[in-house]
Amino acid sequence: VLFCSTHSRKYTIILQPKSAIFGVFCRRWGVPLIDGGTLRLPRIVGLGRAMDMILTGRPVGAQEALQMGLVTSVFETGDLLSEAIKIAKQIASFPQICMRADRASAYHSYSQ
Repeated sequence: VLFCSTHSRKYTIILQPKSAIFGVFCRRWGVPLIDGGTLRLPRIVGLGRAMDMILTGRPVGAQEALQMGLVTSVFETGDLLSEAIKIAKQIASFPQICMRADRASAYHSYSQ
């Protein structure tokens, strides 16, 4: 269970096992989202889906999180590490100056 799903966007690529569950579970204990989640979550999944997660505190499975754009890929638990290594090798095979510049540009434009 990932309690604060909005932290996931601090990372470039998010891989999760099919068993992963996301949610804004602080709602269940009367704790407000104080970590910027109310700002980031709507930008990631859209306002309607964010409000659903924020107001209901319902659990969101990995497949639904994938459809929302909260994660990049979903794999069987036993395949997660090997798939992550494949993706890392693919990324590492490209010219790194170009990769870093494009990544920085995408993050900069996203934050505007």
